[in-house]
Amino acid sequence: MKTVFTSAALAVLAGSTTVAAQRNFPADLKAGARFYLQLSAPDNSSIDGLFLKACHTGAGRSTLCVSDLRPPFPRPEEGIFYLNYTNDANQGILINEKDVFDVEEQRRYLLPLPFSLVLSTDTNVAMTLVAAEDVDYRTLPKVKLTADGLSIPVTVDDSKFREGILPIPISYDDASRWYTCWVLSIPYYYEALAWVTGLVPRNPTCRSVKVVTVDAVAYHAQNQSAAPVIPDPGMMPEVIPKPGLDGQDNRTNHDDEGSEDEDGDDEESEDEDSDDE
Repeated sequence: MKTVFTSAALAVLAGSTTVAAQRNFPADLKAGARFYLQLSAPDNSSIDGLFLKACHTGAGRSTLCVSDLRPPFPRPEEGIFYLNYTNDANQGILINEKDVFDVEEQRRYLLPLPFSLVLSTDTNVAMTLVAAEDVDYRTLPKVKLTADGLSIPVTVDDSKFREGILPIPISYDDASRWYTCWVLSIPYYYEALAWVTGLVPRNPTCRSVKVVTVDAVAYHAQNQSAAPVIPDPGMMPEVIPKPGLDGQDNRTNHDDEGSEDEDGDDEESEDEDSDDE
């Protein structure tokens, strides 16, 4: 069984029964197979073949940053993704998950985090975001899995607009405007996946890439490594031990601080367990 994005899961992050608003989500959402996201940049050996993972930028918020490590990551759920879809298993909402602890229920959950893009008036580079926030299904970008990698279907090419002439018919194209850029989400500064809204990114650190999916089960079979056991929300045991950090990313300047904050929260919860006993 795979996870679908539910309003009940949103409540877990706050450790309460308060449910964040979830609007216009189809009742028949399904969840696809889990995969890793890998960069393809044959002309740039420094990033070609590297993987993406969720990097902390705030409470329940992460960006998809470039990692020097290979799966499984120290926190396995940070690098695993899947699609929530209705009819087409190759097109839907990109989902990442976060391991959180529900203080009230005294157990861990995996909280589904939908993918979106953060647009800014400061730049034409949109930062990638996975977050547990109030969301409207209609505003989330629909991601498509193609033979060339991850794309986002677009309906309008305004470079072809003409004065007074309505652009009909509207064309549906699969756009791939992925770049890796150093992006700022104060105080965090990461080399991360980004989407450029114009032809050329203003950010001089950006490098064009393709993003391909790697089936998680096949990856671990090929590399003769055990796939991380990541149960679905509501199916997790009361305590899941977190693996220690066995490697260090060099492409972030605040990754450790975010990790320590999260570890601190977990330790505090475990202390509460001891007090209860």
